Amino acid sequence: EWGIGERTLPIPATLEDGPYRLRVRSGEEVAESRLVVQRFVAPVISIDHDLPRYLARTREELTANVSLRYFAGGAFERGHLALVAKAGDRELERVEADVSGPGPHALTLDAARLARVLEALGERSIRRATLGLDLVATDPSGRTDTIHRFVDVVPNPYLVAVELDRTR
Repeated sequence: EWGIGERTLPIPATLEDGPYRLRVRSGEEVAESRLVVQRFVAPVISIDHDLPRYLARTREELTANVSLRYFAGGAFERGHLALVAKAGDRELERVEADVSGPGPHALTLDAARLARVLEALGERSIRRATLGLDLVATDPSGRTDTIHRFVDVVPNPYLVAVELDRTR
């Protein structure tokens, strides 16, 4: 039978922060999903964004639309915003802007920058790669918060699942 299941998985206190893949098997069926383990610390600045989970290698540019607000309430008036592309701990590209108001504010990795990022991730084959994208917001008081997003870079973001008619 198909449906939705739930399971609570304990996470060891010694587990390192970062991206993981969760694989579930039921009989012959296998499903996989990406998850990120990260210790929660209440932010000062709340960063809302539209960064994708998948990025096709054919993409010509990558734009992050970002809105900012204070987590405890209050309007974000001005500050500094950065979009940082990373491979592991190595910074590949950075786009920065001084911003006014809550936004949305757009930060773009243009064609040249995105091409350098994709080249740094490796060959343009069928293989997937993981790109780290950090959005860093800083207010005039120097308070900073960061959103870490792990993006799967794929040759084609679409997956075809072919199911044979099991009634024949």
